[in-house]
Amino acid sequence: MLKKGLITTILAFGALCSLIAQQTMVYKDVNLAYKEGVEFYEKGLYSAAQQAFLQVINRAKAGYEEIPSMMRETSELRFAQSAMRLERPDGEELVLAFIKKYSPSTVANQALKELGDYYYAQKNYKKAVKYYKKVDALSLTNEEITEIAFKTGYAFFVDKKYKKAQNELKRVKEVKNSKYYDAANYYYGITAFLEDDRKEAISSFKRIENSKKYSHVIPYYNTQIYFADKNYGEVINYGERQLQRNNIKNRREINQLVGQAYFEKKNFKKALPFLEEFSNSSSRLREEDLYQVAYTQYKNKKYNEAIKNFEELTALKSSLGQNALYNLADCHLKTKDKLSARNAFKAASQMSYDRNVKAESQFNYAKLSYDLKDDKEAINGLRAVPKTSANYRESQELLSNVFLRTKNYSDAIKTLEAIPNKSLKLREAYQKVTFNRAVQYFNDANLGKSRAM
Repeated sequence: MLKKGLITTILAFGALCSLIAQQTMVYKDVNLAYKEGVEFYEKGLYSAAQQAFLQVINRAKAGYEEIPSMMRETSELRFAQSAMRLERPDGEELVLAFIKKYSPSTVANQALKELGDYYYAQKNYKKAVKYYKKVDALSLTNEEITEIAFKTGYAFFVDKKYKKAQNELKRVKEVKNSKYYDAANYYYGITAFLEDDRKEAISSFKRIENSKKYSHVIPYYNTQIYFADKNYGEVINYGERQLQRNNIKNRREINQLVGQAYFEKKNFKKALPFLEEFSNSSSRLREEDLYQVAYTQYKNKKYNEAIKNFEELTALKSSLGQNALYNLADCHLKTKDKLSARNAFKAASQMSYDRNVKAESQFNYAKLSYDLKDDKEAINGLRAVPKTSANYRESQELLSNVFLRTKNYSDAIKTLEAIPNKSLKLREAYQKVTFNRAVQYFNDANLGKSRAM
């Protein structure tokens, strides 16, 4: 009887030992599966990671209490996140189900942040912001709070919601020990600039003017800001200093801004090298920029270069095109090409965008017609000059000379008699045409009219 009981005890003990051994083996398998899952996940092998984490999840569902809650929760989360990274349709739903299951808790809150991080990395900024906004900041570290603020601000920046971007980036730009400090000040500065808050922009850019990443791009923005403020002296001082550096970006544009600053100060001599450098380094210029280059060349008596640039603008049906024609005409005059000058004045006179330019062009066209002995065009043009014009007296004088030259003394007399307060030259012209008209009457045997003249 004793022997039988001993055998039963031994068998029971053996069974217990076997069960313990099986449970130990299961626990070891779970640890191994979890470790492999973590390694696969970190290496980006998400399909393999899912299989490993699924083993842990299934063991947990089977009721093995030895599996720590941290291991179980992490396995569930990484399993869901792997599905997202594999772009499976149910990936996001799995993560959201995990968050719902464990909320409110630190692990659920962290899962929300990681969901935002995932979409941020995918450049799906709207979804990233959606999940960042749901994160409970109370369970985050200061570093994580700063990170979310920066990423949310950058997301708004990309979406061109600059005010919202500023509000988020403002929370980061003062945190000097943050790895996002430089980037936050850079993007905050740009948003401030775009929102016309130039003082804030300059302040932010100054914080990172020695930043390795941004120091080469900041000079362009600062120069733009000084120019927008019409602080042309600072544009010149700051811009010229920055142009001496080798590694700045937007060198071409800074050259233009410095040149424009000199242009605004009417220092065309100093403006010229900057604007020409800008022009030479540009494959194509805006019409306004080309005009500024051409006008600066014109003021520096580089007429041939100015002519070439003005000619590119003459087809424009605008005030700019009209002014380009007017200045082109004067360049031709300076190079003794009166015919080309007259053609340019004629084209400018046929536009009505700028009345003063139109009137001056009409007069100069008529005057050049007189010089080129095109008497018909000269007479028509000079007679059209109104009495209110500053060119009226000269036009009448030229008109009288035309009449003398064409021997149309009758019309010349009428024109001269209509001019009040005649100058000495006009009185001399009047004396000549009346004498010549008297000779004509005498030759025609019209002695009475001849005597009157």
